[in-house]
Amino acid sequence: MRDPRPGELAPAWRVVFVVGWVGTMLGFASVWKSSRTMGLSTWWLGPSAEPRSIAVQLVPFVIPVLLVVAASRNARFLPYWGVLGSLALGAIAAGDLGRFQRLALVELAVAGAALAVSLASFAGVLRGRSEPEN
Repeated sequence: MRDPRPGELAPAWRVVFVVGWVGTMLGFASVWKSSRTMGLSTWWLGPSAEPRSIAVQLVPFVIPVLLVVAASRNARFLPYWGVLGSLALGAIAAGDLGRFQRLALVELAVAGAALAVSLASFAGVLRGRSEPEN
């Protein structure tokens, strides 16, 4: 087993990060299901009769999947990437603000929760080791 590097998350914080971003995926999956059930279409899903391409439909899921994979590989600087990812999800949600207010608010809440998890994860970032003074 190798020594932890500065910039990585402590193991417990990595678990928190992964659970938070898996929850983000589940939140957007709930929006997808609710959108289809109610017959409303978010901009990234499109109407049921003429849905967007699968690549566009999966856009809100790519970011969380990449961050969960990065966390499983113990990537460095995950909280920074998480903040960027949550801001991107917020931008995706903003696309629905003029269309379906309540679905957009749920999307924004999910992006805000992802931002909160990412910001909290800064507490678990390993710092560089300082050399002992003689």
